[in-house]
Amino acid sequence: MEEPRRGLTTPEQLEAMKKELEKASDPKRLARLRKKRILKNIGGFVLALLIILLVSVTAQIMIAKSTGRVRSLFGFYLYSLRTDAMSPSLPRGSVILSRSPEYLPPLGPGAVVTFYDSEGGISTLRISEASGYSDEKRTYRVNADNPETGSVSETLSPDRIEAVLIIKIPLVSP
Repeated sequence: MEEPRRGLTTPEQLEAMKKELEKASDPKRLARLRKKRILKNIGGFVLALLIILLVSVTAQIMIAKSTGRVRSLFGFYLYSLRTDAMSPSLPRGSVILSRSPEYLPPLGPGAVVTFYDSEGGISTLRISEASGYSDEKRTYRVNADNPETGSVSETLSPDRIEAVLIIKIPLVSP
């Protein structure tokens, strides 16, 4: 009687390998694997785009905090408030997302606007009064929310308004 050789593949193992190879080369299974791989690559690409966008927005916010304003991104602006004029609703150091007024409906009392003040600096104040019916004759009276900053008040024409508050960015504001 012949003794089985050790370390060699048995006929049963060979048959199991053949079945596994047939299963692995099944066209339906290969199509599913290919589809899965494509979806995984698309997901990685989308994730990379989101990370790039997040880094870009974070950099824009950091620039806004250090300089007070950044350039427009799709008609939106980020501003960092440098005074307490709008405290407590918008304290000093708050970062706000604003939109160019040309993309918004007509402004009225309560709107928070950013503009170049009479001294050439950037200010953010609340509209307290709007007068005039046509754009050529319309004027806005703006005031500070914080009475402790003194009588900060100015009259604006629509062309002086740079941006209108959309939202305060909560994570980077004090």
